[in-house]
Amino acid sequence: MKLNQKIMALAATATLGFSGQTMALGTLAGTDITNAVTLDFEVSGAAQVQLSDDTTFRVDNKIDMSLANNTPAANTTAPGATETYTFRLVNEGNKEQRFKLALENSTAATSQNILIQTVTYAITAQNAGVSTLAGDEITVPVDGDVTYTAQFTFPTQTTAPANIADGETYNILATATAIEPDGSAITPDVATDKNDVANLATTDLNVFAEAATTDSAVYDGVISVLASTNIATASLEDGDGNGGPGITVKVINDPICNDPATNYSNYAGYVVGDVFACSATDAPAGYTPKAIPGALVEYTITTENTSTTTDADHLVYAHTLPATEGTLANVAVSVNGVAQTGTYVYETVTYNVNNSTASALQVNIETLPATETAVITFTAIIQ
Repeated sequence: MKLNQKIMALAATATLGFSGQTMALGTLAGTDITNAVTLDFEVSGAAQVQLSDDTTFRVDNKIDMSLANNTPAANTTAPGATETYTFRLVNEGNKEQRFKLALENSTAATSQNILIQTVTYAITAQNAGVSTLAGDEITVPVDGDVTYTAQFTFPTQTTAPANIADGETYNILATATAIEPDGSAITPDVATDKNDVANLATTDLNVFAEAATTDSAVYDGVISVLASTNIATASLEDGDGNGGPGITVKVINDPICNDPATNYSNYAGYVVGDVFACSATDAPAGYTPKAIPGALVEYTITTENTSTTTDADHLVYAHTLPATEGTLANVAVSVNGVAQTGTYVYETVTYNVNNSTASALQVNIETLPATETAVITFTAIIQ
């Protein structure tokens, strides 16, 4: 059962290779095999005229083939990459046979499947010899084999399908269908009586003899093979299972909590993640910091690479503070709780200290390893 439309036909012309004509697979279809018998006898000791007879039958067309996926078994790629698949078709029948080749998306495996969006197709010769090729049809001689390659460009996480993720599996089904020389479907002579006089002597009947494969039944004239590729990519989340980065804000201090004349103006003692204890002499009893003009707020950007195998590279964080928060300071970057400095943060944080305009933050991280988390904190003052 074919679940998706064919995505790309073979190129119109190409050179392919075939193995030598060793006829390892039996007598050619259409061959007439004649057996003759003679009878000599005597009458009263005298030799009589020799009698003879013969019978002829014609060898039928055994349509048989195999199709193998010669792509490396451990096939893993990243979104946006181009992978090459190699297939080998062998004519195991006893007559030159024409085949229709096809590639299509398949959902034959249990893992999630995503349709290929962009496909380029090429054929390369592996052995000596030249075949005829029209569209996606190819003629393969007896005992002949052809190796061909197909290149697939996988979608990125920003192109359809948008849900491509670490651990997804693409399944590509390659098929070869036996057809008549004119491209029409072959009708196997299943119920035809070979022992009918005319069929026995003058007709080579069509017999499907191929095995059952991934997506084709036994004796249906179709052979298929599945090629699978696993997607290995970084998957960035906000730490709570949502697509990252995630940004949160916390009010740290304000002019009522601590008198600017004492320690408020420079926020002495600021520690990432803490909220200032309000001064008993400055604030009403039980007062906690509020988001009022002059208050210090702390932002936290959290990004977790949930992939178990693949690093995320060249992360660029950009954040623009509203004009109401003109002062940006106290920027820190950590991965898995370890502060990062030097080349790890390869562009310095920039900000505009003019309180009448927005402040710009940019932090670039060279690599966020698999399973690790990046945390960026910074503070701003409400104007």
